[in-house]
Amino acid sequence: MSISRNEKGKEKILLLHNKQLKRLSTPYSARWISTSFGNTHLVETGNLEGSPLLVFHGGNATTAYNLLACDFLMEDFHVYAVDTIGHPGKSAEVSLSPHNYDYGKWASEVISAIGYESICCFGGSFGAGIIAKTMCFAPKKMKCAVLYVPAGIKNAPAMNSMSMLFPMIMYWITHKDKWLKKCMLPMAVTEENVTNDIYDTAKLSIDYAKVKMGMHSNVAGKLMR
Repeated sequence: MSISRNEKGKEKILLLHNKQLKRLSTPYSARWISTSFGNTHLVETGNLEGSPLLVFHGGNATTAYNLLACDFLMEDFHVYAVDTIGHPGKSAEVSLSPHNYDYGKWASEVISAIGYESICCFGGSFGAGIIAKTMCFAPKKMKCAVLYVPAGIKNAPAMNSMSMLFPMIMYWITHKDKWLKKCMLPMAVTEENVTNDIYDTAKLSIDYAKVKMGMHSNVAGKLMR
C-alpha cells in the first residue's frame, strides 16, 4: 500500500530529495539493500576514511533533508544515511508498526547488509526511536549511539502531539501558509527556525504523503543495553 497520496506528489517528493542531495558538501553515492521488510535506500557520504556512522532521520522526512542538517558529521565520519522504510524518500513504501520492535529488526538488517557486525548510530526524534528499538532488539549490533530528543524513551504525553493536529487539519482545509507554519512550531519553536529546507520538506510530506502522527511506543527499560 503506497504511502503517497498520488503519483504526482511522489514525483515532487523525490525531485526535492534529489535536489537536496546535490547540495551536499561532500561527494555521495546511492545504495540499495534488501531487508525482509523491503528494499532500503541509503546514501553513503562524508569522510570515507573516517569512523562508520549510520544516520537515521526524523519522521515524515527524508535522508536528503537530514544530511543537509547534519553537515557537521561529514568531516569526521563515513556516513551511511538511510531513508526510513515506510516514510517519504526512496525506500520501500512498507509501513512498520511503531508499537513493537519491527523498526529495530529492520535497522539490524540494514547494519548487516552494509557489512558491519556492529556500528555507531546517530539520530533524532523518530530516528532516535529506531535506534532505541534496535538497542533492544539487537544490542550487539550497536557499537555506540547518539540520540537527541528521542522518541520511544519516556515519551511526552500524547496531548503534546495533538498541538500539531489542529493546525494540520486547518491547513488541509484552507491551504493557508500560516497554518502550515503552525504545524512546524511544536518542533521548530519559532518561525525563525523554520528554514527553507524544513518548510519545503514538511510541505511536500503534508501535502502528498500519508502523514504518520504516531511516535514509537516506549521501549522496555530492561532491554536497553
